[in-house]
Amino acid sequence: GAGGMGEVFRARDTKLNRDVAIKVLPAAFAQDKERVARFRREAQVVASLNHANLAAIHGLEEEGSVVALVLELVEGEDLAERLKRGAIPTDEAIAIAKQITLGLEAAHEKGIVHRDLKPANIKVTKDGVVKILDFGLAKAYQDDSEATAQSSLSHSPTMSRHMTEAGMILGTAAYMSPEQARGKAIDKRADIWAFGVVLYEMLSGRRLFTGETASDVLAAVLTKEPDWNGLPESTPVGARRVLRLCLERDPKARIHDIADARIGLDESSADPSPQGELARPPASAQGLVRWLGALLLVGAAAFAAGRWIDGGPRPRERARDLVFAVRPGGSGPASIAELALSRDGRRLVFKSRGSSSLLLREMSGIESRVILGTEGAEHPVISPDGRWLGFIASGKLKKIAFEGGDPIPICDAAEGGPGASWGRDGSIYFTPTFFTGLFKVDPDGGAPVQLTTPDPKRGEAGHMWADPLPGGSALVFTVFGGSGMNGSKVAVLDLRSGRYEILLEGAGARYVASGHLVFYRSGAYYAVPFDPVTRKVTGPRRAVLRNVSRPDPTGEALSLAFSEDGLLAYMPGDAPRYLRKSRLAWISRDGIAQPLPFEAVLPEGEPQLSPDGQRVAVTQYAAGEYQIWTYDLGRGTQERVTREGINQAPAWHPDGKHLGYTALLHGTYDLWWAALDGSEPPRPLAEGIEDENNMQWSKDGRSAVFQVYSKDTGPDLMLLRLDAPEERTSLVATPLYDTDASLSRDGRWLAYRSGDALYVSAFPGMGGRTLVTRGAGRARWSGVTRELFFIKGGDLMAARYAAGDASFEVEPPKRLFPAPSEAFDVAADGKRFLFFVPLPGQATSGEVHVRLNGFEELQTSPGGER
Repeated sequence: GAGGMGEVFRARDTKLNRDVAIKVLPAAFAQDKERVARFRREAQVVASLNHANLAAIHGLEEEGSVVALVLELVEGEDLAERLKRGAIPTDEAIAIAKQITLGLEAAHEKGIVHRDLKPANIKVTKDGVVKILDFGLAKAYQDDSEATAQSSLSHSPTMSRHMTEAGMILGTAAYMSPEQARGKAIDKRADIWAFGVVLYEMLSGRRLFTGETASDVLAAVLTKEPDWNGLPESTPVGARRVLRLCLERDPKARIHDIADARIGLDESSADPSPQGELARPPASAQGLVRWLGALLLVGAAAFAAGRWIDGGPRPRERARDLVFAVRPGGSGPASIAELALSRDGRRLVFKSRGSSSLLLREMSGIESRVILGTEGAEHPVISPDGRWLGFIASGKLKKIAFEGGDPIPICDAAEGGPGASWGRDGSIYFTPTFFTGLFKVDPDGGAPVQLTTPDPKRGEAGHMWADPLPGGSALVFTVFGGSGMNGSKVAVLDLRSGRYEILLEGAGARYVASGHLVFYRSGAYYAVPFDPVTRKVTGPRRAVLRNVSRPDPTGEALSLAFSEDGLLAYMPGDAPRYLRKSRLAWISRDGIAQPLPFEAVLPEGEPQLSPDGQRVAVTQYAAGEYQIWTYDLGRGTQERVTREGINQAPAWHPDGKHLGYTALLHGTYDLWWAALDGSEPPRPLAEGIEDENNMQWSKDGRSAVFQVYSKDTGPDLMLLRLDAPEERTSLVATPLYDTDASLSRDGRWLAYRSGDALYVSAFPGMGGRTLVTRGAGRARWSGVTRELFFIKGGDLMAARYAAGDASFEVEPPKRLFPAPSEAFDVAADGKRFLFFVPLPGQATSGEVHVRLNGFEELQTSPGGER
């Protein structure tokens, strides 16, 4: 009979005495030797799959002009035929869906994506065994020149070029993921979308996306919101959650592994409760607490298994915690950087290191979603009325309404600074950079007003973490000592007089509405009672909050947030944020990793290959310090370069004998210069620069590009001469955040980021600029392949370029592979990439816990009084 990609026949394998299916490929296909060769290679990969839920490939026969696949013969009806009779009973549909996930998981583990999952490709035998047909053959059959969504339809394996009946095209389009419909590169998340569409259809008996033409169907895929009311009332909460997470249009917000969907369906079996009252949020904060308690009871079966589905299974600490995991995209374990909880506890906003945008968790909902318009955002804060979200992005403090709309700029503020808070008086209190005082600004407009000025004579590098106290006449803040929290102090500022007093030494603290200051010191969290009226500490400190993730050494943010009536959101784990043990690894252009024996705690910052490619300079963290080391790739030996202070962001001088780097020694960040053989002591090159400077040496080694902060335009790019460091030339000075300079290997072109855009300009004249892309990280250059490499959306991207004497043209970037981290460098030939790869099995802050009675945690003392 007619089948995918050609005619299908039932045949008898006389050698093994079994019935098989033979699929004869069209003659036009068989005559194209290159396509047949590629098809043969792909079929060999797919044939390696051996799983009960996947129809097997027994062989590929070629004789003369005939090419035929020998396939496992699957008896039974496919789901397309079954669904003609209407919806499948809920229990049966979920049982079928679980088997589909098992088959998909087996294939995805080997890197094979189906690309054309739909009811016609899923059969159920008389024994109830699910078999997925034509796995991975869409890619094998695809013509290299076919790249558009419409051509994607034509290489569906259940159609041939000569069999494009309208119904068959519609059948394929209806299950395409949005990224497929747009003709973009796809991965296993496309199968996860298709699985969600199939599951919805099994439960409801209705096709999710319909239309008269293929274009209409694709338009529905791209724009139509699923009709959640179309699901039967018997659909369990867990299954609804799975559907919502599979049918996220943004692949980054979608479930990342099909195993997570199966776990969610397992919980549907354990907890078959229909949605019912869970869809309606409570009317008050007290009602929210009662509702969350009820929710915990409803989800008891799921919690007993140690899971709350928003990403996968996670161990639970206490029965009273609401737990959800976060895997918003990218690769590797998600790591949550910051939390903001609304005063009424209804909304939780957080930044995950797997997503370039902020994410929102409505406590009355069942999933997290990306907040559009917050790309590249840091330091979320929520307005007192809960309607607005403030954040810092592209060198600006901005706000955006939760109901939607575009972000509204408020004033300048540097990314990478210590964040902001939103007071009850409506003002936002913030610190433009680590090394400035506190400022106050009206979120509806107006110039910021400076409230404090750090005093370097008293060891004050900067003021941060402003928390307005009840009554509006004072605020608590942290005096940053310049070398981490142990050298910092907690102070209270009288807003009328402008004077401040020190409350605590050796800590940075936040004020909590229970009447406590919460701070972290020497491996533990503490709380001290604090009276906001008298502005005095009123009792001894207590060790509190066990199993809460520690902040990083510079104290950029605590890993917790409180609402005003006691909800506590926090990230569990013992390892500090960002400080996971990693291994250096070479990764080829096709994503194959070759691990190196060098393992260490390698925090943010990139590995830097030496000019000869034989050594790598890295920033290591140990014993509370950031220090710079070099590692010899050939000999496997490592040497320490720096000894004192916080040192990071190494940059090789072209002579291969010196390093430039950023050092924090005396309360300010400075550029330093060190000889690797120790023949001369390290010395400063430039003082008072931006932190974590990614400096770049010119090809002749006589000058360097670095970053400074301007009061007028924020972070800018400057040029200094090695023989006269005090002479500085402005290169890029826009009102946006100008950063991440990267010089081409021939020294003629400078790539840099301005706001969310990646540009290239001629160097050093900086004549004109060419836009490469938006939303990407720092670029790397290959002179041999004439490519720019950068990470965007969790993937390593490559953009080819052509450079003339005065012209620079760049092609649209292409995806290479999912990046294991954002820290990488590229070999000179552009054929492999050096990455920090996080080691598996470490505690990660890839989940958020919400505790209903968080204030109790500050009254009790699990570690005793100290």
